[in-house]
Amino acid sequence: MKIGKKLLAFILSLGCVGAFAACDMGMLNSMLGGGTSDLSSGNVSLDLSSESLSSENSSSDGINSGNTELPKGEQISEEEWHKAFADTYAYSNYTMAVSNHHTFTDGREDTSSFAYQCQPTAMRVIYSDYDIYYALEGNATVQYRKVGNEWVKEAYSGTMPFGSELVKMNLERFEELYEHFTYKEAEGCWYAENILTETNGREMYLYELRVIIENGLVVKVESVSDLVSSNDGVIGRSRSTIIVSDLDKTVVELPKLGNAQQVTEEEWKAALSATVNATNVSQSMCYTFEYTDGTANRSYESYMLLKENATYQYGVQNGTPYQQYYARVEGVDYQYTVNGDVWTRNPMNREMTYTNYQMASTLDPMQAIYADFTFNEEKGVYTCAEVVVELGEGSTQTMYNAEFGFENGQLVHFYYEITLTNSEDVENGIVRTTLKYWDYGKTSFELPKIAE
Repeated sequence: MKIGKKLLAFILSLGCVGAFAACDMGMLNSMLGGGTSDLSSGNVSLDLSSESLSSENSSSDGINSGNTELPKGEQISEEEWHKAFADTYAYSNYTMAVSNHHTFTDGREDTSSFAYQCQPTAMRVIYSDYDIYYALEGNATVQYRKVGNEWVKEAYSGTMPFGSELVKMNLERFEELYEHFTYKEAEGCWYAENILTETNGREMYLYELRVIIENGLVVKVESVSDLVSSNDGVIGRSRSTIIVSDLDKTVVELPKLGNAQQVTEEEWKAALSATVNATNVSQSMCYTFEYTDGTANRSYESYMLLKENATYQYGVQNGTPYQQYYARVEGVDYQYTVNGDVWTRNPMNREMTYTNYQMASTLDPMQAIYADFTFNEEKGVYTCAEVVVELGEGSTQTMYNAEFGFENGQLVHFYYEITLTNSEDVENGIVRTTLKYWDYGKTSFELPKIAE
């Protein structure tokens, strides 16, 4: 099936508008309050379900415990070394697993493991016995945690490193140590030892480091280092492993809340129509292109906050963050753009429409397909494995694994997959699209101050 021209044009138009740094590797877990079991580090392909993080995988015999099948890395130049790290930082969709074994000077030992599944604006943190989710909604961060058998969503006051920020914060310290590394062909890794460094103003040793670079990307880092406390200095020794995997393949599905609801066909149509005509709402769109012919996968995420006579758009496009505003001031429509920290505005040469009208070409045809969907009690959404949508003018589009979610009579979730074709009309991949809506009638933001 080919991607419909109208739907593709809509996707591209939206695209155009739109772990935490530990004091040292060993202290990462103590900052996060991780679990008490260890994650096997013998293979880059990991089972990251909560059930997989069991004590049966624990191993504390040394840096190479369980590593009899290390992937063969690449011997590269210094320039290629820095490029490998930079290319790894460029991904905002990935899974990062961390395992630590701490031996304290007072004789205590502690083993912990956890994993992050990361997307540009959502994160799942997997511990041995529970999960926590974080997500950006506009400029605010929310947290999903389980209370009893129900998931609850609440405001989170901390700062979360979403997307590429997390992997960069955890890997860049190793990138800076290139001059200390030599390549060990037998192990397929870059190796360094006995490096005196500093963290939080205190000296510490990195006794052993191994970095594996595969296909031009950093996939694994292992270290043996001092365990440092900001108050007490060196308090022990840490053996740690970071594994980066599932680049552009990681999926974070936020938990279903208790107020997900079923709707009638009339309520379905009314909710879709209300979203198209909304003058005050927040929305996000994430789409991922996955190819089967060797073309590089890519993903984008964009946001639009809409209120009366004003729109705020932001996101990441081709690896570059952007933000812009449109607003009607004293009867004149302006575009606001930023250069550094300086905002300017220029009048538009056309009249702007401050509603969610651009969603009409996508959501209006969906009003007719209610009967094709069934309500999934477990997920709290309407689902359909395959549905043909009439787009008008004789054009159709087949959607796969489609989902619609409603809360309080309003559309809050829309997901679908469609196939891609190349210039020879041969299927060569799929595009996955996720739309989220929130703060109907509550969206608020301030226009930037214009430079004098």
